[in-house]
Amino acid sequence: MKQRIVYIDNLKALAIFTVVIGHVFYFTWNKYNDNVWNNFISVYNMPLFFFLSGMFAKEGLSFKHIGRKAKQLLIPTATIGGTYAYFNNGIHDYLFGGAHFGYWFLPTLFIMFIFFYVRCQIAKLFFNNKSVKSILLLDLLYMLGVWGITKVLAHYIPENIYNLLCFNQITNYVLFFWGGFLTLKNKEKISSMVKMKLDVIYALCFLIFGVGFYFCYYSGYETTGLFRKIMALFTIPLLLILFRKITFNEKIQKVCSYVGTHSLEIYVLQYFFLPTTYSLGNSVMGGVNCLALALLESVLVIILCVTLIKIIDINKYLNLIFFGK
Repeated sequence: MKQRIVYIDNLKALAIFTVVIGHVFYFTWNKYNDNVWNNFISVYNMPLFFFLSGMFAKEGLSFKHIGRKAKQLLIPTATIGGTYAYFNNGIHDYLFGGAHFGYWFLPTLFIMFIFFYVRCQIAKLFFNNKSVKSILLLDLLYMLGVWGITKVLAHYIPENIYNLLCFNQITNYVLFFWGGFLTLKNKEKISSMVKMKLDVIYALCFLIFGVGFYFCYYSGYETTGLFRKIMALFTIPLLLILFRKITFNEKIQKVCSYVGTHSLEIYVLQYFFLPTTYSLGNSVMGGVNCLALALLESVLVIILCVTLIKIIDINKYLNLIFFGK
């Protein structure tokens, strides 16, 4: 297995693990906005997911590839997400609510790929023989255009349609998706530019990471809006550099690779294993004790998800129905 694939799988494993931790705080303990650990990890976990997804967005994306993405993302949205919403009496909220019962990531990513497909067609028709700088300018302008259009449409189309199309989430995460695409596309040029300055970049990102943690933990500063995006922009390079350098022993790496490879399946299954016992959160002190219990419950949730994935994976029809494979 290539190093690039290994560290990306490890980053996906980190992302899904911190997502599950965040949902433990929210669903089990009712401690989402007032918990310092969740405020901190939520700064980067979903931006990291979109960044990594953007890294796999290929130049010249075909309509056939969009069809595969529809299977991979929309089938679980309909079957697993729809089932969860049905048993929670919330089909209407699932379709037209802002969070889609937590399943917003899948349709948002699919629509992001639709926007990317349109960008590829524009590049093919009008920028086929243009310079690298022209293509980069196209990407930057198109990214800003998608952000601007989805932002402005909030004032002109009905709220339920706006939510159905996940435009609010696209506004929040399009920067990270395109950042992942541009990073991998220009990886050789970026590598040559930062090769001698990698230690400086790592140190800078680490210091900003530390300052951000201080604001989260000691000052009570609410990590929302612009602060969260700035933090994510520095945390993602920090994690990329760190995970390319660190290695795990064979057993740990095997677990990380499996969890990372199946991060999407874990994402859609996790909600069925999250107990909604709010009294637990009210009886537990914050700080390290709170984090330790969240880590333990998150590990148990992921183990249950992996067990169910292995059971489903045995049968190709179940794989298609639940995971679009």
